[in-house]
Amino acid sequence: MFHPFTPQNWGFVPQGSVQKKRVITPRVRSHVANDRIVLELEVPGTREDLVEIELQGQELLIRAERASFELPEEARPLMRERFSGNYERQFELPWEVEEDSVEATLKQGILKLTLLRSRDSRPRKIQVKAG
Repeated sequence: MFHPFTPQNWGFVPQGSVQKKRVITPRVRSHVANDRIVLELEVPGTREDLVEIELQGQELLIRAERASFELPEEARPLMRERFSGNYERQFELPWEVEEDSVEATLKQGILKLTLLRSRDSRPRKIQVKAG
């Protein structure tokens, strides 16, 4: 059965209405290997210039914006199923990282961060001397 293409059934947004920007928590996949933390976040619809990454000690904050789809001036929307708004996710890392070695790439809606563990936070072997 088909639904009729009417404003009531298809998310019609009345002319002049305002859509508020939402903050979305992106899904993440992460792992640790060889003194590196790798995070992969789903941020579809954003661009590299709309991503902001802040690192302070063990606190990591990631923000990204998904720009809204603009209609021509004479057009009126019938359906709005694609959201516009901001992504935001904050992490407390298990150790401090080398700030200069952080790598971030954005490909096909996946933001990938690779963070190298700082030398100061790596375990060290201490030699025991006869005494």
